[in-house]
Amino acid sequence: MYALIWSIGGILSEKDGIDYRKEFSNWWKAEWKTSVKFPAKGTVFDYYVDVQDGNYKFEEWAKKVQVFDFDT
Repeated sequence: MYALIWSIGGILSEKDGIDYRKEFSNWWKAEWKTSVKFPAKGTVFDYYVDVQDGNYKFEEWAKKVQVFDFDT
């Protein structure tokens, strides 16, 4: 699922005021709601699959990635 989400939806962006990534995320959550339980908060792109002790669960990228200040 994770690979499919990024391979299909990873290239989407916002154009003419429409956020196609968010539209894709809403569609994906609705289509797969019986198979995969995505967190309600955020989009499917805000999560990664954390594997610990053989358990698979979605965790927010924000918890794993440190804040980065880009110095131009």
